Amino acid sequence: MTVEKEVGNVSAKRLGEERLEKEVTRQCPECAGDITLEVGTIDGQIVNCSDCNFELEVVFFDPNDPDDVKRLIEIAQERGPREGESYDVSHLNLKESPALIPAPQEGEDWGE
Repeated sequence: MTVEKEVGNVSAKRLGEERLEKEVTRQCPECAGDITLEVGTIDGQIVNCSDCNFELEVVFFDPNDPDDVKRLIEIAQERGPREGESYDVSHLNLKESPALIPAPQEGEDWGE
């Protein structure tokens, strides 16, 4: 079953995952450069800022749900630049969906 919902200014279809049905522009939380998210961009997709090359994760959420916003803040804070450091979430735009938050950092596997 397909359920259509409005999320901020983005219409997304829920098919087990959310996808953009129209192109939107968001700002990079690191350099404030514009990042265009194209039609078909999905929840969890990793994008790079073309200005500063910062890796970001596209996250669909309900900006009117305080628990959803809190969850995103907590996730972003955990993705600090170095182990044990918190990410500065003050530049995240959590007023409209989808949001861009720091991408998960891959740990070194050192051949393990």
